[in-house]
Amino acid sequence: MESFEVSPKEVAVISTCFSSKTCRGLFKALCREKKMNITALTRKVGCTNRKATTYLRALANIGVVEEEITPGLHTFTLKNGRLTELIKETIKILEELKGE
Repeated sequence: MESFEVSPKEVAVISTCFSSKTCRGLFKALCREKKMNITALTRKVGCTNRKATTYLRALANIGVVEEEITPGLHTFTLKNGRLTELIKETIKILEELKGE
């Protein structure tokens, strides 16, 4: 098993993501597509722009996603990194345990 050095802030954000079906859905959608605009994300997951933006900005604050706002376009991109891999693997394990 691989070990990770994770700050308390990162643990708090990741824990929130794991406990929210919406946040997990947003993360999985970005895993599939890598970059999506906020409207496409919310339609895919079935949540409001406000809720999605709140979760995604929290993930952006710990370096998991990147937010880009340009005139007429608001996108989020999944970044490669240790926390992204940690979240992917943990969600996979949680889904296996739940039988999803």
